Amino acid sequence: MTRSQEHSPQPASDFLGCPLCGDPVTKGSNYCAKHTSKRKKEWDYVPTTLIVLLAYASALFAPFARADCVPLEKATLKDTCVVMARGDVTGVWFELKVADELRKLKLEVPELRFQVQKLEAQVDVEQRRVKLFQEAAQLRAEALAQSEKLTDSVLAKSAKVQEESAAWYRSPVLWFAVGVVVTSAAVIGIAKAGE
Repeated sequence: MTRSQEHSPQPASDFLGCPLCGDPVTKGSNYCAKHTSKRKKEWDYVPTTLIVLLAYASALFAPFARADCVPLEKATLKDTCVVMARGDVTGVWFELKVADELRKLKLEVPELRFQVQKLEAQVDVEQRRVKLFQEAAQLRAEALAQSEKLTDSVLAKSAKVQEESAAWYRSPVLWFAVGVVVTSAAVIGIAKAGE
């Protein structure tokens, strides 16, 4: 018997043995011992496969099976969420007011992103401005320190000049008196020399 004949079922009316190989069947089965164990192994994966398929289907259709969404057949005019088909596509239909709000939100997103970008640019400009103000304040502090040093040196020189001008030999009265004495001596010396 060839391999293709071994696994091809034979009509039950012609043969009373295993439809796959022709061997005698086991009690309580329509197949021989060899094929009964094979078929059991094949069927062992069926429950797992069914569980996976059910889990996938429930996850796939979970958004449409919400408590507040009802199928079209059970929907009333008061229902705000209805599961229905349009063409080949099944989807959730809701009030026009909700759709309008979603549309507005979708349209506002680019505007909001633009405003965020503008605000970020303004923050950047303000940070630069703060940095410039800090640099200006630092330069002013340095200039103030230098001006204080210059003021102190000018005041010290001024005090020194005032001390020197207040000295006794700088007195105008003294020099007036010296001038009078020298002039008198010169006049007397000229008068005596002319005599």
